[in-house]
Amino acid sequence: MAYFQRASEFLDGADELFTSESRRALPRWYPTYFLYAHAAELALKAFLRAHNPDVEYGHELTVLYEKCHDIGLVTGQNDQTQIGNVVRLLDSANKDQGLRYFLDTNSIPDLTWTREVVTQLLQTVKPHVEKAEKDNPSNLGKPTKLMFTWRVS
Repeated sequence: MAYFQRASEFLDGADELFTSESRRALPRWYPTYFLYAHAAELALKAFLRAHNPDVEYGHELTVLYEKCHDIGLVTGQNDQTQIGNVVRLLDSANKDQGLRYFLDTNSIPDLTWTREVVTQLLQTVKPHVEKAEKDNPSNLGKPTKLMFTWRVS
């Protein structure tokens, strides 16, 4: 559940940038793409974990997607051309951390398309995560640590 919750937070952050008025004046494509890509990564990891809590992870979206697809992830009728292509293009754009740093990306999916596909991915993964949480509660709602945030003025 924690992976899915964090994926939702990154999706919300990406949507905030995508719809912001300041984006129209000064496009913020790379941060927005990075947030959508990370939301997709965490959603794929949530799906994997919902089916196998001991699974090992990496950061390559294409590999994560293929593992998820192999165990039954289908986001829609055009799954391979939608999520399959978006994760491949995001992977390509993020080669050597290209979305985080100053590297040129040769190919990147359309931002609106990326938003739609990643949103659909989270909607598809959510019931799997909820079922896994119901079957094997993580006690995520219970406090497990205390964090202090300090500010010195």
